[in-house]
Amino acid sequence: MNKTDVDHDVKLVLGELLSEAPDELTKRVLTCFDPSKSFTSNVNSFNKSSFTTNMLEAVASFLDINIVDENSNKLHTKLGLAQRIVFGIFALFPTECPECSCSYTVKRNDSRPFFYCYTCFQGAHWCPYIKAKSGKLSEADLPMGMVWLCRKCVVKNNPTTLRKTARTRSDSSEDSSSIATDNKITVNQKSSCKL
Repeated sequence: MNKTDVDHDVKLVLGELLSEAPDELTKRVLTCFDPSKSFTSNVNSFNKSSFTTNMLEAVASFLDINIVDENSNKLHTKLGLAQRIVFGIFALFPTECPECSCSYTVKRNDSRPFFYCYTCFQGAHWCPYIKAKSGKLSEADLPMGMVWLCRKCVVKNNPTTLRKTARTRSDSSEDSSSIATDNKITVNQKSSCKL
């Protein structure tokens, strides 16, 4: 899938969200999302003072994000709601399956995926590999559950890659210390600690 297809698919997802929004208030909040901006920038747009927590809760409900627990206690602060909404929108965009490498999207009205990414809440699709894993997990009685990561989060959180990146940056640095900004690790070459 090329960049033009992805851009087209992202626009379709955003258009569907706006057309399915239950009211003008939800539409107004959703229009602040900009797919060309970063996660943090989008969170800041939703967290701005012109949006109240109640407005964000309405959008979260529309996106099927739990806003209260079983005892009716609120689960999120305003910032937490803003983050969860941005994750929820990004989770509707096309992605690639870590199991079968197929490109897919999880629609808002689809049946709930069996797995959600532990980091970004992206839902898995129902490829044969996911079906087999879900079947095996259904049979197993796991008291602690399981963690599934989408492809982007597997790549982003791969400890081998992070270690190599930090080492490469520290090796190529001309002064005695540098900061690996992607993962916020401070590397000091004069330290006895080797990464």
